[in-house]
Amino acid sequence: GAKILADTVARLRARGVDVAIARLESVRAQASYVRQGLEAAIGRDHRFHSVDEAMRALGPRNPA
Repeated sequence: GAKILADTVARLRARGVDVAIARLESVRAQASYVRQGLEAAIGRDHRFHSVDEAMRALGPRNPA
């Protein structure tokens, strides 16, 4: 599962798609995220507490 996700992230980024993760709340999930290499694939700066926080940080710079 984690390898498939990391590969998908790489393919999306190659197409110019910005990928982030939000609401990774439990300590167990956070540890798995790091251990499985997903933090390295997605990036520490692309991990957010909420979807709203992610959208504010990564969303359109000039909303219509």
